[in-house]
Amino acid sequence: MAIEHGMHDDNILLLAAQTHATTGNVARSIELAQEVLQKKPNHEPARFLLATQLNQAGKHHQALLYAQTLLAEHPNDPAHAILIGEIHEAMGEIDLAFLAYQSVLRSIPGSVVALVKTAELAAGQGDCDTARDAASKIPLDEIERTTLLPATAKLCGEAGAAQP
Repeated sequence: MAIEHGMHDDNILLLAAQTHATTGNVARSIELAQEVLQKKPNHEPARFLLATQLNQAGKHHQALLYAQTLLAEHPNDPAHAILIGEIHEAMGEIDLAFLAYQSVLRSIPGSVVALVKTAELAAGQGDCDTARDAASKIPLDEIERTTLLPATAKLCGEAGAAQP
């Protein structure tokens, strides 16, 4: 019974950490995720949340270490590569962010998140051909392109995409 009680406590702490993350209380979210990790150092959801919150708090290098470890342990989970791309973006390392999103697209060519991030990054760098190419691969029924890709539309023309 003690094990079940401990698992229950960890889940409650993680839920509280996620709630604080959602409401913008990044510092408290980080504290609670770290508390889970003190008990269970390999708790994947807590490590992922901690990495996202550290990135939000501007602690990009720490966030990157967690995200890289997660990706090494779970190479088939695209969320970890996306997170690495987001951290590189926050650090101003656009080329590395682009590479992270491309790694997702190699394994999941239709990843809407990776396509959107690729299109937006490319548009921001003035590479409208790449932006239009990525945007054109996003299924129209997924979401309207101009809403999804505001920077691409603004920098590369209407909807930021060639018509499929």
